[in-house]
Amino acid sequence: MALTLKVVEVGTGIEHELPGDAATRDARTLAYFSYPSGAVVPLVFRPADAMFYVSGDRWPELTGKLVRRCV
Repeated sequence: MALTLKVVEVGTGIEHELPGDAATRDARTLAYFSYPSGAVVPLVFRPADAMFYVSGDRWPELTGKLVRRCV
C-alpha cells in the first residue's frame, strides 16, 4: 500500500491526494504568485502546514499553484 498525503491549494481550498514520493519545490517567497525554486523534496518530508509547489508533469492541474500540506 502506497502512502498518500492530502494537500490543499492556497487561495482556492481545493484538496488533492498525492503520493508521499511526489516531488515538491520551495516557494521563492510567501507571495501567492512566486515561482518554484530550490531542491526537489519528496512530499512526505514536508511538515504539516508547509507551503510549496508540486514539481513535475504528473499533476498538470497543480502546475504553478501554491499548495499547503494538510495536517
